[in-house]
Amino acid sequence: MAPNWEFTPYTKSYHRERYHGIDPKNPANSAEGKVVVITGGGTGIGKAIAQAFIEGGASAIAILGRRQNILEETKRELEAIPNSSAKILTFAADISDATALNEAFARVKEICGPVDVAVANAAIMHPGTLATVDVDEWWKDFEVNLKGTLLTYRAFAANRASKTEEQTPVFINVNTAASHIALSPGMSSYGLSKFGSFHLVSWLAAEDKEIRAVSFHPGMLLTNEQAKAGAKAMGISADDINLPSGFAVWLASPRAAFTHGRMLWAHWDVDELEARKDQIIADNDLVADLKGFPAQNFGGVKQ
Repeated sequence: MAPNWEFTPYTKSYHRERYHGIDPKNPANSAEGKVVVITGGGTGIGKAIAQAFIEGGASAIAILGRRQNILEETKRELEAIPNSSAKILTFAADISDATALNEAFARVKEICGPVDVAVANAAIMHPGTLATVDVDEWWKDFEVNLKGTLLTYRAFAANRASKTEEQTPVFINVNTAASHIALSPGMSSYGLSKFGSFHLVSWLAAEDKEIRAVSFHPGMLLTNEQAKAGAKAMGISADDINLPSGFAVWLASPRAAFTHGRMLWAHWDVDELEARKDQIIADNDLVADLKGFPAQNFGGVKQ
């Protein structure tokens, strides 16, 4: 059941923890042999996504972050996952630094082979009202959340695997409901920059025919960034972190091909989404659009 702070879900079933449909060990979600790069991979959601791809059989996981000591600690944890033979790489890199990102992705390709999946997870938030927030701090959210997503894509594009009949390289943007739900005072830099990255993925989907690009809201995880936004003070309870991690593995599977250019929530039931995929494509649902304006005029990427 949806908690009272959520909006009406897109699917009838609503999840707050992992279930069979998004279980990385579900053969339909297999990540067997995939090379995966995750920004912000040392902690929180990024770390959980790394664990999920290992559970799904990925051959190599590269985690990027700013703090090498945290990355090394996470690497040891990932290498200790039972029955895993995945190679774990770490790179200290700020996603607003194009050179560092390019070098990291190129190194992954050199060591492990072309990148199959890139997860743009790193993000920051500087709460404050527009009348009082420090403008330079406010703008940093755009440098990381928007520009950083673009730079991550470009590094991925230069080092990705080739598209085949069986598999398409996938670019996953970990986004937020704050990018498209009712405005939250004090969160303008976060909401605007994340909406920008959501719409950026729409452009990637339109321009780059060799990849699948998708955004998703991971749920309410009460990460450091959520705490800054006052989630606890609002009485918001946390979703299980295995929800978005499993959802990311499902997004990278061929089952989710219809999600190209769209924005989804990790809470939504994937079996229902798959059953509705023809309708979602025909109606051009879940894209950045102008509400009330006839969708057939423009309406985003048509598949």
